[in-house]
Amino acid sequence: MNLDTTKALITLDEAKEYLKVSGTADDQIISTLINAVSGLVCGYLNRNLVRATYTEYYSGDGSQSLMLRNYPVVSITSIYEDDLREWASGALIDHAEDIIIQKDSGLLRNWNGRATWLTGHANIKVIYVAGYTTDFDGGTMPNAIRLATKRILDQQYRHGYSNRKLDISSETTGDQSTSFREADIPRDAKAMLDPYRCLMSPPAFVYAD
Repeated sequence: MNLDTTKALITLDEAKEYLKVSGTADDQIISTLINAVSGLVCGYLNRNLVRATYTEYYSGDGSQSLMLRNYPVVSITSIYEDDLREWASGALIDHAEDIIIQKDSGLLRNWNGRATWLTGHANIKVIYVAGYTTDFDGGTMPNAIRLATKRILDQQYRHGYSNRKLDISSETTGDQSTSFREADIPRDAKAMLDPYRCLMSPPAFVYAD
């Protein structure tokens, strides 16, 4: 299995540097472990972390604010509010003028004459870019998340993979699919991750494309 760059929180080179592994013999298993550990971290934090474009649908609840599922928000492409869910140009909201975006938390707040989000089912469509970049040098992924990912990876590589993967909860040998449990996160890694954890589910989230 190759490194999944749409989900991996660290690069293969970054992982090998931390693990002090040279050569390429273990590149595949390290990539598999990076993918699995990255999924574990995102699950623990309750959000996606790697920068991507998201199309999501929410149900308006009559409140002033709407929390997006993923953050930090890099940019908003478009916001629609349409009870018919046709998403025509007439349903577009001028988010540059009428919405305040708290990028660090993913919170959208009505402004400039817009009082509340209209009540309805899946009547709000938001297309936006959110997340961190993961370049080896100069990426925006917080160092604490990088280090926690490496710490978990090191534990699984040294004690799981090297010792017959005793800590892995499930594995498919054919494509080397691997997964872990939250219990596999060391206490020090949790301490690094906890400040970035989303402890509440986004209100009225319905589904995403």
